[in-house]
Amino acid sequence: MKDDLELVAEFQRGNQRAFDELVKRHMNKAMQLAYVVIGNYEDAKDVSQEAFVKAYRALGSFRAQSKFSTWFYRVLMNTAKDFLRQRNWKKFLRWDKSESMENFFESVEDARQSPARELLGAELDQKISRAVAKLPFKQQCVFTLRFIEGLPLKEIAEITGLAEGSVKATIHFAVQKFKQSLFPYLKEEVRHG
Repeated sequence: MKDDLELVAEFQRGNQRAFDELVKRHMNKAMQLAYVVIGNYEDAKDVSQEAFVKAYRALGSFRAQSKFSTWFYRVLMNTAKDFLRQRNWKKFLRWDKSESMENFFESVEDARQSPARELLGAELDQKISRAVAKLPFKQQCVFTLRFIEGLPLKEIAEITGLAEGSVKATIHFAVQKFKQSLFPYLKEEVRHG
């Protein structure tokens, strides 16, 4: 099986099917990421498709200085940002994989959260969505890429165009705001738990 960069090279030599294969490989993850940022399935689908169109047009000048996925997710995030700016509209984010939530809580472990983790359900899912939705756009993106997509800091820096130190700082501030938003709920759950 060919890797992404081989498919990019084939596309650049005129093989249109190579791009179709790239779309097949990355469509689901692109949809998930767009959905997390946009909060609406139909709009996420449109944003993903628009990002693939932009990638198709720009792929001829892609120089393989990063992975295709890193380059494409940067295109996707910029497309999502443009969509939100044009509509001046943000919807609540959805966290549709419980294992992603578990990974998040393991990544930012706090002793006060341990009892509450067992109570994860629809109500906490809503609280998490609202807490992420309250973050500024840049923090939402970095938070999503790190804790939902599980990307390393270096790749997040490439996708967002931020320095790695800025990514770390953004994650720190996003996590602090996120915890502040959830703390009253978690405190209540611990008291009742």
